[in-house]
Amino acid sequence: MSCPNLAQPNLSTSLLHEPVPASKPILEGLGPLQHFIGTWTNKPLFGLDNREVDGSSASPFSYCLMPLPEESSESVYGYILKNFYYFEEISFSPISGVVANRGGSYTQVANTLFYEQRVFFADSRAGEPSPRTVNGLVHAENGSWLRLTTQEQTLGPYGGADCNAKIPNNKVPHQDKTRNITKQMSVPHGNSVLAQGTFSEMPNGGIPAIKILNGLPEGINTKPYTMNGKIGNPSSIYTQNPNQILVDALDAQRELGHEPLAYIHLSVDSMNADIGVLNIPFGTTKAKIARYRADYWLEAFSFDGGSPVYNQLQYSQFMNLIIPINGKMVNFPHITVNTLTRNSA
Repeated sequence: MSCPNLAQPNLSTSLLHEPVPASKPILEGLGPLQHFIGTWTNKPLFGLDNREVDGSSASPFSYCLMPLPEESSESVYGYILKNFYYFEEISFSPISGVVANRGGSYTQVANTLFYEQRVFFADSRAGEPSPRTVNGLVHAENGSWLRLTTQEQTLGPYGGADCNAKIPNNKVPHQDKTRNITKQMSVPHGNSVLAQGTFSEMPNGGIPAIKILNGLPEGINTKPYTMNGKIGNPSSIYTQNPNQILVDALDAQRELGHEPLAYIHLSVDSMNADIGVLNIPFGTTKAKIARYRADYWLEAFSFDGGSPVYNQLQYSQFMNLIIPINGKMVNFPHITVNTLTRNSA
C-alpha cells in the first residue's frame, strides 16, 4: 500500500484545543502538563472572603520584586525598587499534535502547551488611590511548555511505503529525566528564555515545601529593600523573602480546612545544560537577564467529598538581573510569585 497523496489542509481545524477537552492521546503525551490546561487567575480562595488577604484580584497572594537602574539625584543608591502586588490571567492550550525532533535512529517528541500571560497592577493594599493607573497592564508574555519523550523514528519522510514504518531500534534511549520538561518564553522587553528541568508527583498530598528565597542583592547598599513604602516597596517582608506570600496562601487554605490531597512540583532552570537566555543589546548593557529559574506547584483539592482536582497553581520565578551601578556590575534578583485558581469551565 502506498501513502495517500497530500491533501489541502482543513483550515477550520484549530491548531489549539480551545476549549478543552483535548484528545486522550494528547493528554497522555502531556503527562503532568495536562493539569495546566485552562485559564487561571487571582480569585478568593474557594469562597474565602472578608479577609485583608484573600487571593482576589483586589488583594492577591502575589508579589513582584523588580529593581530598576536609575541615575538621578533622587536615587542615591544608583537603583530604585518597583515592587508591587499584581494579578494576572494566564491561559494554557495544547496543540492538536506533537512535535518530532528526528535524531537519525530515534525521535524526541515534544508534547506541547502554548500559553499566554497578562499581568496587571493591583493597588488595593496601599490604603489610598495609586498615582499610577489602577489595574494597568504591566507585563505580557507568551511561550510554550514541552514534555519530552522518546520513540522510534519514522522511516523516510512520511513513514515508508505503508506510512507507519519505523526504523528498527530496540534500544531507543529513555529521555533524560533531569530534562524532560522545557519552558520557552518570549518577553517583549527583548528577551527569550529557554529553561529545562523535571517534575515530581506527590499523589498522597501534603504541604509543598516552599523554601525561603533571598530577594536581596549582594555587594551593594540594600537599605531600600528594608524600607516599607506604598510605592516601590509595599512590603519589606515579602521583598526579603517573596516566597513567604505563597506560604501565606497555603496557610489561609489550611485555616479553611483545605489541604492539598496531591500536588505536582515542576522545576526548570536556564542553567540546566547551559541553554540560557538571550537579550537585545540594550538589555545586555543596562539590565541583562543572566539566568532564569522557576518552580511551579499544581495542587489538588477536594470539596464535598469529590475527587481531588488540580485547581490551584503556585509559582516562584527568579531572574538574575545584571545591572551596572556606579561602574560596578551588580547581580539583582528579579522575582515574581503568585497563587492562582483555575476558572470554572
